[in-house]
Amino acid sequence: MKRPPVRRIIIGATCFIDANAAIPIAVQLASQSNGEIEGLLVEDEAILDYAASPSARVVNLKGSSIERVTQGKMLDAFRRDASAFKKMLSASAGDAFVTWTFQSWRGQFTSLIDRTTNAGDMVLFGYSRAKLSPGEIIVVCDDVTAPEALINVAVKIAAERRLPLVILLPPSINETVAKYLNRMNMDQSHISIVSGADEVLEYLSKRSPIAVLLSKSRLLDMGLRILMDAARCPVIVMKTD
Repeated sequence: MKRPPVRRIIIGATCFIDANAAIPIAVQLASQSNGEIEGLLVEDEAILDYAASPSARVVNLKGSSIERVTQGKMLDAFRRDASAFKKMLSASAGDAFVTWTFQSWRGQFTSLIDRTTNAGDMVLFGYSRAKLSPGEIIVVCDDVTAPEALINVAVKIAAERRLPLVILLPPSINETVAKYLNRMNMDQSHISIVSGADEVLEYLSKRSPIAVLLSKSRLLDMGLRILMDAARCPVIVMKTD
């Protein structure tokens, strides 16, 4: 009998602080699914292109320029963050007996989703939360992807962390999801109806989620950068087909 493929949990981040926000979630997902973690410190080409500009500067929180940025300085920063990322991943995954690998990777941060190969593979786009207060796990369903796999993963994350679960979905699949939740002995209080990408983004911008989970098709509908700016937390994109 052919063994099913091992689920890959890919952590992508351009700095250690963002990676560190995603590592605990990735370890939890890998432990629950007997998956393997692939850590990627992304030397983002867009950042390096900006650093090559003579006008590139580091600014403080007040917007004041501190020092000039160069590609050399950015590469040094990437290497330092890669070392810290690898060290933390090794410790966290090792404590949970989870298999892991790590590498630095030069490319476009937004293209990481293309590294998933099998249904169930996930990419965690790291993002450090500004608010440390308890939040919720939010899963964004769509009318293209079957919602069951997404909801199952979100339920497990929320249950282990004892966090509220919110399911955002379009009206067209409300009845389907409600029936599915009923089979799981969950009520419809977890459901919030949203009619499009703009309503999803508005909802996320008013909340403080711990993580947002969605399918690749839903991500493409909204755009990664726009979604992350609204959610302000790690974003989990799952390959569902």
